[in-house]
Amino acid sequence: MRFASGAFVLAFIFLLAGCVTDTLKEKMKSPYVNLDSLEIGKVLHLSTGKLVSEKELMEYLSRYPVVYFGETHDSVQDHDAQLAILEYFNKRYPGEVALG
Repeated sequence: MRFASGAFVLAFIFLLAGCVTDTLKEKMKSPYVNLDSLEIGKVLHLSTGKLVSEKELMEYLSRYPVVYFGETHDSVQDHDAQLAILEYFNKRYPGEVALG
């Protein structure tokens, strides 16, 4: 009798754990974007793994006195992004922007 009730409790715990696991899986989805699915023109904040808007990016970058921009030298998309950042900074801080 003792074994039967113990087995029932154990089976109930496994059943309950299975239900909780599905719920937790939904809640614990990775916030990180799959880089293979990242589209040109989308901005990924690497620290959080979340997509941000261009406006959010510009506001974030404008808090810093120096911004480094990594690039692939022959990438038109990289150059477009650099130009957008430079134009934004030039409008926000006219006469105070240097490019190096």
